[in-house]
Amino acid sequence: MIYFAAFLVFVGLIVCVTGRTLFATTPFLGGFLVSGMLGYQVGMMFIPIPANWPNWVLPLVSFILIGIIGGIVAKGLYVVMLVIAGMALGAFIGLVAGYVINLGGSPHVLTSNFFSFQPENAVQLYTMLIAMALLGGLSLTAQDTMAMLSTAFFGAGIAAVNLADLFDATVGGRVAAVATEPVLVIFAWLFIGMAGVFIQNNNDNID
Repeated sequence: MIYFAAFLVFVGLIVCVTGRTLFATTPFLGGFLVSGMLGYQVGMMFIPIPANWPNWVLPLVSFILIGIIGGIVAKGLYVVMLVIAGMALGAFIGLVAGYVINLGGSPHVLTSNFFSFQPENAVQLYTMLIAMALLGGLSLTAQDTMAMLSTAFFGAGIAAVNLADLFDATVGGRVAAVATEPVLVIFAWLFIGMAGVFIQNNNDNID
């Protein structure tokens, strides 16, 4: 799982800084990477790993299978893939917003479920659904802007969470405790996402 987490950090950063270009020039690759990351997350959330399987098999299979489906969809139906990317960003935003609303903004209670990307209460579920609907709808009306924002911040979220997991698995101790602090992870997500938007905006010669 350490190697797969490192792979997801790399893929997340690639999507973060080149997402709009990927969708515009090589939609299959863009759809494959974004959908693959979603497939990995969904697989880890809802599908139990069989006892006789190595723990990396299910994430890898989920990434590849859902990635291929997403790549095919992106190649034929670009707008659909764009809406999915917007909804993925909305899920990230709603996840954090739900905790802030329901738990008074205490950073320490974010830890256990922030990394698993799962709603644990009705408030959080509703904020995720609302944010997904809003950003999915915006993806239809502001396609170019949302392609940039959704890929930058979704890729940044995947990279930040898995980077924290890497620190936790490989370093340990005080460094890992700091690296996995939810406030720091959220800050890293926002910082990397804004950097991705800046880079993508400066590489807009595809328009």
